[in-house]
Amino acid sequence: MVRGQNQDGPHKTTRVQAPPQYPQNATIVRSDAAWSPLGTMAGLGWMLLSPSSQRLFHKRVAGVNSALMAEGLALLEAFKSGTSEQLKTVVFESDSAHLIRFLKTGVCIPELYGVTADILSYASIFDSVVFSWISRERNTQADSLAKFALNVSDNMVVDEAFMASN
Repeated sequence: MVRGQNQDGPHKTTRVQAPPQYPQNATIVRSDAAWSPLGTMAGLGWMLLSPSSQRLFHKRVAGVNSALMAEGLALLEAFKSGTSEQLKTVVFESDSAHLIRFLKTGVCIPELYGVTADILSYASIFDSVVFSWISRERNTQADSLAKFALNVSDNMVVDEAFMASN
């Protein structure tokens, strides 16, 4: 056996990805959606994470034609909350790689044009906006809020966002 060689074979290297560098004092806003093609219902979930607080929101909407559209609507609601909270430096995180790519490049499919145009127009209100893709594992709380909103009783009308209790 050669000294330093592993008996189980060559050493496997594991790459550890460094956490993204965000602007100082940024509020992180995570969004997610749960979509049901039966009845075209969607549950939207989003959360505002600042150094001093955490606010959770969810909303149920009808007439959503795709999971990607639901993701866009969730991010749009998150933007609206960010403006009403008068946030200045914001990082918007989503586990929808397509949506984040559309927002970063400005290239979009026709289905999402209106939603992405609205999001980008809201972006001008903030001093600093970053769009960032995150893994599903890092977005479980927003996912839970979205699933909760989707599964709210069909008899309950939801036309405004509700802040979930902590």
